[in-house]
Amino acid sequence: IKMDKKQIYFSIALILIGFLLVESSIYIVPYIEGLKELEIAVFVIGILVLLGVIILLAKTKRHHD
Repeated sequence: IKMDKKQIYFSIALILIGFLLVESSIYIVPYIEGLKELEIAVFVIGILVLLGVIILLAKTKRHHD
């Protein structure tokens, strides 16, 4: 795959953000008073970010093949 460095860094950053959102929704958010109701929202956003990155990468890969 030929992706420029900016795209690669961008996707790595998004993967990390998505991963951190999912992790924090499981381990951190439930224990913070007042954030309990955000737990599911944070988890869903994290999953959506990760899915978005996967779809983007699949599209760029297909585009370059």
